[in-house]
Amino acid sequence: MSRGLSRGFVFCSVGSGGKFSVDKLVKVAIMRITKTPNLENKLMFKTILVPLDGSEYSQTALDYAIRIGDKYNAHLQLLHVIDVRALEGPLLHDISASLGAAPLVNYQSQIRAILEERGRAILKSAEELVQESGLKYASNLTVGIVNKEIIDAATHVDLVTMGRHGEHASWSSVLLGSTLEAVVRKANRPILVTSDQVQTVSKILIAYNGDEHATQALHVAANMASEIDLEVIVLVVGDEEWATEKLEDAKTYLDPFQLTVTYLHEDGAPEKSIIAVADAQLCDIIVMGAYGENRIHELLLGSTTETVMRNTMIPILLVR
Repeated sequence: MSRGLSRGFVFCSVGSGGKFSVDKLVKVAIMRITKTPNLENKLMFKTILVPLDGSEYSQTALDYAIRIGDKYNAHLQLLHVIDVRALEGPLLHDISASLGAAPLVNYQSQIRAILEERGRAILKSAEELVQESGLKYASNLTVGIVNKEIIDAATHVDLVTMGRHGEHASWSSVLLGSTLEAVVRKANRPILVTSDQVQTVSKILIAYNGDEHATQALHVAANMASEIDLEVIVLVVGDEEWATEKLEDAKTYLDPFQLTVTYLHEDGAPEKSIIAVADAQLCDIIVMGAYGENRIHELLLGSTTETVMRNTMIPILLVR
């Protein structure tokens, strides 16, 4: 099923034909998208957090942050975290014991000095790029558990941009970075997960199923499309009756934005449909809610969010 013509965001709704229970909170969220949105209440990415580890992926995340920041005149927060496990973990103890030489504390101070120097160099390189863009920024070098420090910093910003892999990407094959997965699961801010290359953004895909997170993703995507003049595609994955209802909900919400939108319906596995449509439509970003409502299913079988992240190199904007 397809309505309209468009270039832009892909809004994808993943469903089960309405055969699942919906609690009161989600029902309220779904009802809201049938109302006319307040166009004066625009999304503003005024502060963007960029965790940096010196990898090619984090460099790409910085490039995206600068491009988005330029559109919103945003303030960039540059962050490098020295992993406390590199200073206090079992590896350092094992090295010290095997050498039988200087006390552990001596190695800690030497390694910490090296890691601090490296961190300052990473931040300095990023600062030079941001200075060229003319955006305002602040830098922070800290020591701690990496994902926890990023999650804590994310509470004070509007958007986080992170590379799909970290500095050990060459060892990880198709696996996502463990830091990224932890941040995506726990951070309460939108997260743009980038690949290793920057590309111009003109189309975006969102996974939409009408739940609370997907509804917020619809709101974020609509505002971005309006602000940056992007194409919009709304994709619903599920049985036809349920999908038609969700497409109508999305259309009702999007009409006041006066965007050019294509509405699509697909059957089959949600994650496969999302990736296939994103590829076929040459989308530049996938926008989707960060995890769904069935947490038990996610723990046992994995989630649509994780499957899409693992199987596409298209940047993904995850929204809570």
